[in-house]
Amino acid sequence: MEKPVTLDAPLTSLPGIGPQRAALFARLNVRTVGELLRLYPRTYEDRTRLVSIASLEVGTPACFEAAVVTTPRTNRIPKPGSRMLEVTKFTVADDTGRLNLTFFNAAHSAGALRVGERYCFYGVLTGDFAAYGITNPLCEPCDGPARVTRRILPVYPLTAGLTNSMVLRAQAQAVSRCAGLLPETLPPELLRLFIEKIVVHEKEVKWSKHAPQTVEIYYNGIGYVGSGQQDVEEALEAPESLQTQDTEKPRQASETR
Repeated sequence: MEKPVTLDAPLTSLPGIGPQRAALFARLNVRTVGELLRLYPRTYEDRTRLVSIASLEVGTPACFEAAVVTTPRTNRIPKPGSRMLEVTKFTVADDTGRLNLTFFNAAHSAGALRVGERYCFYGVLTGDFAAYGITNPLCEPCDGPARVTRRILPVYPLTAGLTNSMVLRAQAQAVSRCAGLLPETLPPELLRLFIEKIVVHEKEVKWSKHAPQTVEIYYNGIGYVGSGQQDVEEALEAPESLQTQDTEKPRQASETR
């Protein structure tokens, strides 16, 4: 049975947060579970809009669905004084074009993608008229849960060494254990404007008041915005290029990838 967690409990009381990670959160003035629950996103990324490969724009993050058309190949490049650099490359395609994808040090994840299967990708197009491609995109099966694509994703304040995925996992742990301890601050009239419905699932252990309980909130015009632990537990770590999206919108890329 899980130990009860209070709002005043230190972050190290949550699974997956040790002293080193807690020290990173402390840089954001987050030291307790209650302070973690009050760490609000600085913005949100709308990953619900899917575009075609031909519609991708250089430098603009986007989601798109495509099928793997070549077998992922990994080359291992020796690096003096460190482990080998793994570079995995393959090609995906949709009805509008083809695109080369490159993964660094992710041979296992990229190698698990199967030729002929369709996946949803999220990344930033780079290149020029000579060649276009995406490096280290996030991806997941089109017929699977929307964990890192096809959803609205909160983007939190960060510090060196602390990624958005780490904050998401920590938030999910805190929400599943003690979000019910926080008082509701919005009046019912305002809640009805934004919330379509709330689905409360049974606890995993019915007789335990400390057992996690899943609550799904569906918003008007948006639908369900996942925040449970399983929604983010398997999310890939976003590369640095995806952690800040404050770049200017560049020119439209050509239709030939």
